[in-house]
Amino acid sequence: MSNRHKVHIDIGCGAGEFSWALVDWANETGAGLANLEMHGFDHNPEIIRLAQDIQDRLSQLIPDYPDLHYCYDLQSFWRETRASRREGSDYIITFGHVLAQANYPDAMKTYTQIIIHISKMMDTKSDCILIAVDAKKWSMDFQRGWDSLRDRLQIAKIELEEVKVPITPINDSKRAKMALMHPG
Repeated sequence: MSNRHKVHIDIGCGAGEFSWALVDWANETGAGLANLEMHGFDHNPEIIRLAQDIQDRLSQLIPDYPDLHYCYDLQSFWRETRASRREGSDYIITFGHVLAQANYPDAMKTYTQIIIHISKMMDTKSDCILIAVDAKKWSMDFQRGWDSLRDRLQIAKIELEEVKVPITPINDSKRAKMALMHPG
């Protein structure tokens, strides 16, 4: 992905762990925090409040720490992401443990709706990558969740081009998935 404006969409964001990792990545690669926008969705309002509290504290230590636009209801999420849309943005959509732990039909429908929403915001200059991770002990549930998401997106005419996951001591294709997203 280029050094252009990045929009992070964290599905099942929890307290914001992916956001912290992305801030570290942006600093280490020179992409810069000014080019990073962060949105997240989690159904739990208490965890969204915790994410905001953590972000408030991090902002005191890191003056240019990006604002988190985290929501627990889809209507607010739609508004937040539409309001901040910029032409030519690159999107990074992340999933923590939700594909294994919350891969029931209603949740998968919500994840799919979020990705469809993002695909409609993309333009011809936009790139998008999906990144999903989970623990090794959940690998079968994780694979089922990934397959379900991929199937639902295919029905919505959104193709995923899987990318090989680098193998590390904590990473392999059973605990992490990556794919480039191509809207239909």
